Amino acid sequence: MPAYNAFDFDPPAPVALVTFVHPDTGQRMDNVPMLLDTGADASIVPQVVVTALGMSERTKAYEVTFLEGNTTTLHSTHLQMKWLSFTFTGEFLITQAAHGVIGRNILNNLRVVLDGPRQNWEIE
Repeated sequence: MPAYNAFDFDPPAPVALVTFVHPDTGQRMDNVPMLLDTGADASIVPQVVVTALGMSERTKAYEVTFLEGNTTTLHSTHLQMKWLSFTFTGEFLITQAAHGVIGRNILNNLRVVLDGPRQNWEIE
């Protein structure tokens, strides 16, 4: 069971390291930190991944409201994410943050156990 990340998050949070793959060229970027966020509707990829893989932003933008209530507009890109034994291909919103977010659009396909008291998580 991976431990929660207490270095980058306060309070500690479940973070997975995933691989992103350019769906056309196969170019990849490994060990991208992604927060497991059961409150997020969509998954978000860091801009550094999009740039490193030579991906382009889609012209369509989405308005996103964060927990704190602030709203912003994010573009998306089409990527493949490999995580554990799973592959997810589709639209990811793009953020300037150093870590991405795995939201319910992906998490709802899995059985996820978040063990806050022990500060670890697993996919069953």
